[in-house]
Amino acid sequence: ELFSLHAERDAVLKYLKIKKEVPKNATLYVVRLMKNNIDLPSNQNCWLGCAKPCRFCEPFLLKNNIQRVKYTDIQDGINVLCEMRIKK
Repeated sequence: ELFSLHAERDAVLKYLKIKKEVPKNATLYVVRLMKNNIDLPSNQNCWLGCAKPCRFCEPFLLKNNIQRVKYTDIQDGINVLCEMRIKK
């Protein structure tokens, strides 16, 4: 069960207030900026934490035409952009 408003849900709800419907097969980008910059590599300005949607958000995103999410994460000490496909 969801006990807080997650970034992806918040973004979709705000979009729906303006446009009323998300375009078919939309891609959502979710970024998590971390406050801790300890051991930050010289080629990065900040750490990007894991922003992968949780299992409770996936049905909500699919219901609103979002089938692909690009999200930030840290892998092997490097900021990366990952992708997940939401399946029916």
